[in-house]
Amino acid sequence: MLGKRELGHIHGDRLVDIPFPKPVRDQLVSSGQAEPHHILPNSGWISYFLRTEADVDHAIELMRTSFDLATAKRPVKGLP
Repeated sequence: MLGKRELGHIHGDRLVDIPFPKPVRDQLVSSGQAEPHHILPNSGWISYFLRTEADVDHAIELMRTSFDLATAKRPVKGLP
């Protein structure tokens, strides 16, 4: 969580769900880097299945991207 914004979560030890702005989600899905969310396929969420050890590294990159996008939109305290 970043404030009240969820950056993603893991189901068990094989499925990662991460929210993105819809254009970013669409690019990740169209490029094969992620799949549409397993329950909400038309949302901004993606699902990423951990099948190999290398998938863990990619999931971390996806979570980092979610964090970077969230912090880029977050106002800095003390600044207008």
